[in-house]
Amino acid sequence: MDPSHEADNAVGQSSESQPLSGRGTAADRKVRQFRAAEEAASSRLMAGKVERKTLLAPSKTSESWRGAGDGDRHFVSMQVAPLATLERDRGVRSRLSSGWNHIATRLRGRRWQDILLFVLEVAALAGFLVILGTSYARLRTLNREARELQRMLSDLSAETLALTPVLTPSPPEAMSTAPVARQTSEPLPIAGEVLVSVTETLVLTATPKLTPSPTLTFTPTHTATPIPQPPRRLVISKIDVDGTIVEGDTWEDLKKGIGHRVDSAKPGEVGNVVLSAHNDVYGEIFRELHTLEAGDEVLVYTDDRHYRYVVRSVQIVLPTRVEFLEPTDYPALTLITCYPYLVDTHRVVVVAELAE
Repeated sequence: MDPSHEADNAVGQSSESQPLSGRGTAADRKVRQFRAAEEAASSRLMAGKVERKTLLAPSKTSESWRGAGDGDRHFVSMQVAPLATLERDRGVRSRLSSGWNHIATRLRGRRWQDILLFVLEVAALAGFLVILGTSYARLRTLNREARELQRMLSDLSAETLALTPVLTPSPPEAMSTAPVARQTSEPLPIAGEVLVSVTETLVLTATPKLTPSPTLTFTPTHTATPIPQPPRRLVISKIDVDGTIVEGDTWEDLKKGIGHRVDSAKPGEVGNVVLSAHNDVYGEIFRELHTLEAGDEVLVYTDDRHYRYVVRSVQIVLPTRVEFLEPTDYPALTLITCYPYLVDTHRVVVVAELAE
């Protein structure tokens, strides 16, 4: 038998002869035995009695020691290490085990919390989507009702304008200095009195035939001054706007259509005509106001005529910019709405000038 096998067998038999309860206390002896076997193998290698590849090759047990399925019956694998290392490893494993147990306990405790939080997040998301959908549906309904109301007001305004009589001043009658023939119902006098009566009549009717002095002749002149009328209708063909204008620009006023600022000018006169409307509610009248460009046409109708304005500038400003509401020294038109759509953090301001 190979000497290395003899040493291994001796160590194995020695390890098996120890009772199970005493193996832990005999660890030092096992270490010394393995160390002696290693030193013996090294000495044989140095002496040249055993080839290096034979020494390093795994040892083979005898056939009588091999069990069924080519498995060893008499040998078990074991870890060989110094006691200090084993103790340190045991401490590390113990700490790791306790740490993992603590983490597992905390995870089991937080599992229900995580599930509850997940359910709450899903419920909050579903509630938000429901609120968003409901708000959008209500907005569409509100805009539809506002359009119907504004259409009714527009039709009513058109009927009122059609029924309102237009008063045109008639020119004064010209004064005439021609003699006026006088008719009398008195009976004709007798023949003796005819000459006298005719003579008296000629004398009496000859006086109006005198030509009046030029200094007394004058022709009265009447100059018709148009009275500014409040705006009634706004038409912007580029963005399909054709809406009724109401007096006032409060929240309640803008529900009915386009609001005319009370203290602003009237169409056609020197000053600033300020009109405003919503862009996302109550008909969305000015939703596309920001798409206007310089040169676009804006028509403002009153009770008796219309005025044509031409866009000069389009600006997006903060709500604090109120200088656009100030009066001007020329006929101007200012259109205002919120921006952007459904956000309304800024304002769109369109300034136009009177063209005709």
